[in-house]
Amino acid sequence: MKLKFVGVILLLSGLLLFSQSKGKVIKVKDGDTVVVLLGNNRQETLRLAEVDCPENGQAFGKNAKQFTSSQVFGKKVMFYRTGKDRYKRTVAKIFYDKDVESFKIDHPNPAKVIS
Repeated sequence: MKLKFVGVILLLSGLLLFSQSKGKVIKVKDGDTVVVLLGNNRQETLRLAEVDCPENGQAFGKNAKQFTSSQVFGKKVMFYRTGKDRYKRTVAKIFYDKDVESFKIDHPNPAKVIS
């Protein structure tokens, strides 16, 4: 009985982790990190899944941030949480305009897609 209970808890926590959410992008921190305002006026920082862009202080970092801003800033998005990174940011696949932002990013500068 205890084992079944633990199994149900793990299943439910997995469903919550990979749940679909909606929000509006209110800030772009860098090329692969955005802040989304959720329906309950709560903010969540999202790291784009499977994308690694230069950081703000690195070469092309400013370009990466500008590109991501031009794509999603101010837009309503849907996202699936896929996990947490080492900084406790939510890693997510972000959808807008029926595309997956995490796979759609094609920066005119070196951005590395992690597969």
